[in-house]
Amino acid sequence: STSSTIEFTGLESGYDYQIVLYEWINSAASRVQLRLGITGPTYRESGYLSSGFTICHNGGSTALASNEQSTFIAMQGYNQTQTHPFSWTIDILDPVGSGKSQARGTGGGEGAGVDREVNFGEGIYNTNESHTAVQLFPTSGTFTSGTALIYRRLRS
Repeated sequence: STSSTIEFTGLESGYDYQIVLYEWINSAASRVQLRLGITGPTYRESGYLSSGFTICHNGGSTALASNEQSTFIAMQGYNQTQTHPFSWTIDILDPVGSGKSQARGTGGGEGAGVDREVNFGEGIYNTNESHTAVQLFPTSGTFTSGTALIYRRLRS
């Protein structure tokens, strides 16, 4: 179904988390961004430092740094629309710990035309805080289809 956000709540202490988006389709060409949340959830809308880039098989590339600090750039893709699905893996390191939470995403898909593209994004929430929720959302449009899974890995 169509949604403007995807949320995962109930994250627990002692784990790293991995979100997998498979054959994901947006209604409009856009990046996918990530916010961390505390109990409620109340999502943090400031305090992030992040960057992302895309490399295309035809030699083209784009880069982006988040100067607004309102969100992580989880996925720096473009042209991921109805006819151009993408797949992603996002790692969130120790979000419920008491330190600064870090996230990084890698993935790719079909760009405009026959382009193949590889996308990267990464960032840090620049305040020591425990986060029990994650929210993903496109910079424009909505998510229209695909599979979203979350896994957790015990920190040892």
